[in-house]
Amino acid sequence: MSSWDFWNEKRILRGVSRPSSVCQRHFLTSGEVSDPEEWTIKRNEQSQHRYMGILRNVLSHPRYLKSRKEELENYRIIHHIDDSHHTNAVEACGWTMEEFEQGYKKGQEILHKETEDDDDDLKRDIKWRIYGIYMRMFG
Repeated sequence: MSSWDFWNEKRILRGVSRPSSVCQRHFLTSGEVSDPEEWTIKRNEQSQHRYMGILRNVLSHPRYLKSRKEELENYRIIHHIDDSHHTNAVEACGWTMEEFEQGYKKGQEILHKETEDDDDDLKRDIKWRIYGIYMRMFG
């Protein structure tokens, strides 16, 4: 995941890049929208499509799923993504709801555990590298 994708996703999950309800009311009351019902349907479809994209991105990096579930839930609340749309989006990404709740796909339990261990090893490795650089420069 590139840094742009990460920060753009963060803004989307937090709702920062979305027009406020005041702005939406302005579009509706200003006459810029000819059919408010069609506009509302399209806005809902757009929210559901964006949610599926965000979910697909998060599920393509399952090691981050656990830390992102709360943000995904917040996005669902803000954008009125109901349980049925959430379930459809999870299944469209090739996951079951059980796998989503567990945080990893079936058959990847060992990989999931190894990934957690790798994170600890990586943190230790980085500390040793920094220490080595420090000692070469100042030691």
